[in-house]
Amino acid sequence: MEVLVNTFREIMDLMVHDVVVVPALSVVPDSDPSGLYRRMRIVTNEYARQMNWGWRNRRQEVSKP
Repeated sequence: MEVLVNTFREIMDLMVHDVVVVPALSVVPDSDPSGLYRRMRIVTNEYARQMNWGWRNRRQEVSKP
């Protein structure tokens, strides 16, 4: 599981700010899929905070006098 999470984090680090990454993977039930989900969710939350969503900038521009 550690290798999957680290690889996912490396991919997210490469894409941060401009690209939305949607992971697609397949795991067997005995590999703790819920644990993998929780670990990857931590990475995606960090990634989302760093993402340039664009709408934030537009909203700020619209609210300027």
